[in-house]
Amino acid sequence: MLEQLGRPFEQAGGRGEVPAYEGALPGGAEPLAGPRRERPGVLVDRAELRAAGGRSPATASTVNSRPRTAEQTTEALFWTDHDLRQWNDGMLRLAADRGLDLVQTARMLAMAHVAGGDAMISCIDAKYTYWFWRPYQAIPRADTDGNLVTEPDSTWRPLRPTPNFPEYPSAHACHSTGVTEALAAFFGTDNVPFSLDSRIIGTSREYQRFHEVVKEVNQAHVLAGFHFLNSDQEGSNLGRKVGGYVAKQLFQPLG
Repeated sequence: MLEQLGRPFEQAGGRGEVPAYEGALPGGAEPLAGPRRERPGVLVDRAELRAAGGRSPATASTVNSRPRTAEQTTEALFWTDHDLRQWNDGMLRLAADRGLDLVQTARMLAMAHVAGGDAMISCIDAKYTYWFWRPYQAIPRADTDGNLVTEPDSTWRPLRPTPNFPEYPSAHACHSTGVTEALAAFFGTDNVPFSLDSRIIGTSREYQRFHEVVKEVNQAHVLAGFHFLNSDQEGSNLGRKVGGYVAKQLFQPLG
């Protein structure tokens, strides 16, 4: 059995008492499937993460697992920066590049942050509903997970220290997808070039569409050893649902 490890910091502030900005999110905002344990795909998720997400990338051991490349390491480290700061700076550059006035910029930022904030509220609630362990716990202790096929690796460590809250779903995926849904709704299209930067590695990355970020974030957190791919995908599903709902219900077109 997977025990509950640690004490959620939200308990001190009354987790569950934080209302969504929008007030009432769509029914079933939590990912309904829950984290993979023995369902199809769990072994593929673990093999890929074990090979590519460790501090020292392993040699591929199965057809489904490939070691992390130097470019993938850069990508993983890029997304260990604080994504709120990354998005704020990126959106301000985007507003300047697109020639938005003060009111338009304020509306864009409000849409993005309400959508991202509501996605995070739903995400954190889901994390403490499912209480799923992180890869740094699951891989070394795979002989305790009830799955006879998984094998432990006591030497495995993630690329960087793991955030101190449950694994499922991915908060980065929830937040970034909520933000991209709002931005696409604001501009009326997903096809908007923009850039984000990372102070962790001092580089910028260029994107041609908002949702290119979603795919990159999902991959980066596997490569960093923070999440199983399923958790990133489910986080994106949650963010997409919440972000779309907020944009449609709370920020209707002006004029």
